[in-house]
This record gives sequence, C-alpha cells and structure tokens, in this order.
Amino acid sequence: MHIDAGRVGGIFAARDMCLHAETRGIQFVNHTFTSMLALSASVQAYAAIEAFDLCEHPADPKPLARAVTIEWLEIDGDGCLTLPDGPGLGFAIDVERLAPYLRHVEIRIDGQRVFVSPDLPLPLSRK
Repeated sequence: MHIDAGRVGGIFAARDMCLHAETRGIQFVNHTFTSMLALSASVQAYAAIEAFDLCEHPADPKPLARAVTIEWLEIDGDGCLTLPDGPGLGFAIDVERLAPYLRHVEIRIDGQRVFVSPDLPLPLSRK
C-alpha cells in the first residue's frame, strides 16, 4: 500500500489506512516527492510500526522543496531515516529562503473577495 498523507485526508486518514494494511499483512509505504514537511507528515502514520520498514524519500527534490525547511532528513549509512523530535512535524520553516516563492493572492467569487493572503513583514513582502 503506497499512501500520500496529503492526498488521502491527512495524517489520521493515512494512519487508518496503515492500520488497515497492518491487520491484513500488507506492506505500508509512504509516498512523497516534495518537501521535508510532506515527508515527515507521510511517515508519521506508520513510524511506530516495526513491520513497516520502507520509506519513500525524495532523491532529487526541487529547489522550492529544499527551501521550505532549515533541516533536511537524510538517509543514514544503514539506509534508515531518523525523524525529527521537535513539535508538530519537527521542522523549522526557513521563511527567508521561501521569500522568492511568495506571491500575493486574492480570490474573488462573483466579484466578492473571499480570501486575501496576509502581508508579511519586510524584507519578505514582495509587493
């Protein structure tokens, strides 16, 4: 079973699928090719289950994926991944490195504004 937590309803939905796979003796593997946040989220569903010892890890991530977090999960010499132990998904966001990717977004429906992205403090704001 190859699951992307971001596409199946989040970590709890992925966890439910993981437990379903475990009761049926099916190997569970995460799926992600994006950021370390996505990788950490996808692995949370099954990290504590010893039988599930495979992990899909992005081999050649895009620059944006590298820019999102300060830390990076690397595969060690034994082919294992150690998850961060910080709060949430365990990573600090590198806001300065994300600045080139930020865009002002405004969404209107039938002429009525329903969303406007917040202004960020300078020097991050790209107005």
